[in-house]
Amino acid sequence: VLPETFTTGFLGDADLPGEGMDGPTVAWMRDAARAHGGLVAGSLVIVENGHRYNRFLVVGGEGVLARYDKRHLFSYAGEDTRMAAGSDTLTVDVQGVRTSLFVCYDLRFADDFWRLAHDTDAYVVVANWPAARREHWTSLLRARAIENQAYVIGVNRVGTGGGLGYSGDSAIIDPLGEILATGAGTETVLLADVDTDHVTILATQPGQVVTPAEAPPPDGGKTLSNLGLMGLLLAGVCALFALLHDFIDTHCKSLRRQADNGENED
Repeated sequence: VLPETFTTGFLGDADLPGEGMDGPTVAWMRDAARAHGGLVAGSLVIVENGHRYNRFLVVGGEGVLARYDKRHLFSYAGEDTRMAAGSDTLTVDVQGVRTSLFVCYDLRFADDFWRLAHDTDAYVVVANWPAARREHWTSLLRARAIENQAYVIGVNRVGTGGGLGYSGDSAIIDPLGEILATGAGTETVLLADVDTDHVTILATQPGQVVTPAEAPPPDGGKTLSNLGLMGLLLAGVCALFALLHDFIDTHCKSLRRQADNGENED
């Protein structure tokens, strides 16, 4: 697995000719997968139908097996003005492992991960995540593993580019948040076993671990949880006390005015 936009760096394609799915990078990925008897994955800039996409590809010796276009573009850096956003999440079977694909900024949108939790053994997140926010990267990777009880494989670049430094901090994390492999500061290859039985056991023994995060309800979030109802009840009680306080305060002021004006018959 290679990082986000591994051929150009993040938004480094401005002065480069557009490359399609029939271009040299996809061909190289296919040839590398065939030569090594495995798969090659990573994101690159693909031009299609007049639009540029930050596209995460999984490629085997016979060609492209899966493609996911980054959904949440990083508008702070202007990615949304250069790229078209994808419309759908993606989970694909990779040699028996149900794998959900994400790119960099997608990591901050937990609800996308939640929706796929029940059909995911491993999340793969490729990124160009700056060293200045490395604690966000490492914390969010572990959070996604723990809250969804699935493996998380985070692959981040190293070096410098676009005036930014990148520390890597790539990691393979198990469903309980344990870091199985990690690397930072230099190019490296990380290896770890992904055991789908481990994911299944956790999902079927809710008495021992926290159950996987539930996806938002189909009505778009209108259904209230017990916690939400308790919150509304508490808010209502507080509002009632506030109204009562205002009534008492107003009544006392009225009595004082009557006393000052000699209107109190007591």
